[in-house]
Amino acid sequence: MTTRLQRSLELSQNRRDGWRWLGIVFRENRQEEALLAWKKSDIMPGDILWWGRQEFAAQQFSEALSWFKTTVQLQPDYSDGWYELGRTYLKIEDWGAAASAFQQSVTVNNFSTVPKSSSYYHLGLSYQRYPSLRQPDAAFTAYTEALYWDEFRNYQEEADTYYGRAELHRENGRFEEAIHDYQQAIDINPEHEWTYLGLALAQYSLDGDLVQAEYTIKQAISLWPEGISKKWPYRSLGELYKQTGQNASAIEAFQQALTYDPSDKYVQELLDTLLLHAVP
Repeated sequence: MTTRLQRSLELSQNRRDGWRWLGIVFRENRQEEALLAWKKSDIMPGDILWWGRQEFAAQQFSEALSWFKTTVQLQPDYSDGWYELGRTYLKIEDWGAAASAFQQSVTVNNFSTVPKSSSYYHLGLSYQRYPSLRQPDAAFTAYTEALYWDEFRNYQEEADTYYGRAELHRENGRFEEAIHDYQQAIDINPEHEWTYLGLALAQYSLDGDLVQAEYTIKQAISLWPEGISKKWPYRSLGELYKQTGQNASAIEAFQQALTYDPSDKYVQELLDTLLLHAVP
């Protein structure tokens, strides 16, 4: 049947709707022929993108991936298609392919419905938070570009961009710059718990004010959702107490951290050492 339909469509070049539907028929198992059919129809890459977004929303990521790949095959300079492809690769944990897609989205720089900063934001995340891809300088550049264009999908992305750049500043000993970016992130999203933790560590590194650092970490703890990651503010607080000789407080903080992650060997070793030397 499809062969007869193809032949009739070849003889009647104005049957653009027919080519559109033939592409849908072929899409499942004959993707090259589907692509050729769509190129002969009046279908727009945005139409294909729409179908991919429906599958993405339904968490059918393999289907979404197929639609988004077709989108960029139809129009290779379509930033929205590359962006959605990158987001889908993140969902299936293909970090390298995600980073490549986000990079392509900003390289072709032809955005329609996607804010440009969101692509730079995700590119920065890819280079900062996935160990196999870690490129701090590339992440810093991407975050800075995102903030320059100031076109985000939502305020959470903007705040997280400032947070990501602040972390890179802090890692490189640029504590004043880090504090500035952490505070920007908090101004935009006061519920960003990780930002308070980073701010406290940057403040302490800059001026050694344990009282202020303790206060800020406790702000982070008050915002932190319950779960294994809540060990981090307690772990950091314990390390600061230990550095300043407040061993009893350090023991308490490390014990609290272990209630959230009993498998943390680093914290367990610190706690065991402190308990060994504790005054009876």
